[in-house]
Amino acid sequence: RALGDAILTAHKWQSPVLEALQSVQAGAKLLATGKVDVVDTNTARGFAEGRATIQAEDGSRVEVKFQNEYLRCSRLDGDAVGATLGEVPALICVLDAENGAPIATEEIKYGLR
Repeated sequence: RALGDAILTAHKWQSPVLEALQSVQAGAKLLATGKVDVVDTNTARGFAEGRATIQAEDGSRVEVKFQNEYLRCSRLDGDAVGATLGEVPALICVLDAENGAPIATEEIKYGLR
């Protein structure tokens, strides 16, 4: 409920949704903010599997791997190529930067921010 309230309050006051979510979720880390620029998906054995690459606003690139849920987020460039930013059992969420809505693995597509 606290997350939903944070989103509604951010919309009401026209403040950044992602910052509002971080303020109410202890331990939450923002791994990257940017645009989805590559998506590679398939359905195998009843699972939506794949990976999405995000071109971050700071110029770096990250990859999110998934199989019906987001499993791992890692760096694709710089000194820390391959470094894991987050992985299960931690909860990895991809959110629409405009409205804070969650983007499910089957909904992720090129151009989303």
